[in-house]
Amino acid sequence: MRVELETVIPRQLARTVEAVGTARAIEAITVSTKISGRITDLNFTPGGTVEAGQVLAALDDAGARADVARLEAAVKEATTQLERTRQLRRGNAVSAAEFDTRTTELIAARATLASARATLADHRVVAPFPGRVGLKQVSVGAVVG
Repeated sequence: MRVELETVIPRQLARTVEAVGTARAIEAITVSTKISGRITDLNFTPGGTVEAGQVLAALDDAGARADVARLEAAVKEATTQLERTRQLRRGNAVSAAEFDTRTTELIAARATLASARATLADHRVVAPFPGRVGLKQVSVGAVVG
């Protein structure tokens, strides 16, 4: 039997493993809009980080803002009409049915305004959670949706 001897030389051993695999994000989404429109602003940098709720993109909202303003005026008018009808009702100058109609008109105007405000909010695309942005696939001026 033959024996070989070597001098022990202290050295650092690397603890690495090479392997083939795929890395996936814990959470990943493709961001899209709820409505169609022209992009007026992009507020992110590809590869950059974003916070939850951060506005990533804005769509042209001029029409939606006009709708909200028009419906705010309608709510104000319905409120005024209901107040007048309430005063007249106290003196029995109008029927209960007329008062109920004015009340319903105000409720409907408020609901329509709430819907218009929701549509206006849909003109903003926000990050649903914090993270890192991937590739930018649209530009300002593009029509999406």
